[in-house]
Amino acid sequence: MESKKLTRRRFLLRTFGTALGISAAGAFYGFVLEPGWILTSRVKIRIPGLSPALAGKRIVHLTDFHLGPVSPAYVRKCVDRALELEPDLIALTGDYITRHGRNAAREAATILGRLKAPLGVYAVSGNHDFGVYRSGSRPRDPLVMALLEEEGITLLDNRAIPFARDGIRTWLVGLGDLWAGECRVTETMGDLPAEDTRIVLNHNPDAVFDIAAKGADLVLSGHTHGGQVDLPVFGPPLLPVSNRQYYSGLYQVDGRTRLYVSNGLGYLIRVRFNARPEIVMVELSGQD
Repeated sequence: MESKKLTRRRFLLRTFGTALGISAAGAFYGFVLEPGWILTSRVKIRIPGLSPALAGKRIVHLTDFHLGPVSPAYVRKCVDRALELEPDLIALTGDYITRHGRNAAREAATILGRLKAPLGVYAVSGNHDFGVYRSGSRPRDPLVMALLEEEGITLLDNRAIPFARDGIRTWLVGLGDLWAGECRVTETMGDLPAEDTRIVLNHNPDAVFDIAAKGADLVLSGHTHGGQVDLPVFGPPLLPVSNRQYYSGLYQVDGRTRLYVSNGLGYLIRVRFNARPEIVMVELSGQD
């Protein structure tokens, strides 16, 4: 008959082995599996007064590729997945590269230049595209944006373009990056006709209250990466935003404005837990 001391030792060894196995499995999942396990989120958004030019159309929203820590092969995989969805319009909301540099900018633009859609591909900048890693840093020129334009992608920083049919107009609005001091909401949206609907591309969701005040119907943002690690009950330990309530998924900001914050596709450090990389496909509908 085994002694109590030997039985206890075996119990402790089994417990330690189990804990070690769980830790190894968790590390494999968070550092190896989930960072490359792309989620396609499909969401239907009804916008009263939407122009028939956009009613029933599908917008694929891609953001936060972060070429650098993320490989070119992975970015190409994201592009392939997006094209398989056969979108009518593609919206890109920033952070195409991680570190400001000509080689990374050229490579990102070349890969993203493969994106095509009948109604066009539109891009706004993120903080990393300016070389800004925290609010208040002095931005540099976003070379990657000029290279995206060379690839046929329409730059939309602080611009609004109309989609109109049957006298009904919807504006696709783009805003520059908030941390770079380039998010000019009033200048871009202040003169848009009150009766027209508007869909806004904006990197950082911290700007959403100013955007909502200008009558946005739908805002598509990224920047947060869904926290990259989103702990059950506690939520993300780290978020690069002041307003932590909007960090992943679809939100009703006020009576009119809805906000979708994508988890994005890349990362700064290769780890994700409960925050899978995300392609968002928005199906638009108008007044019933």
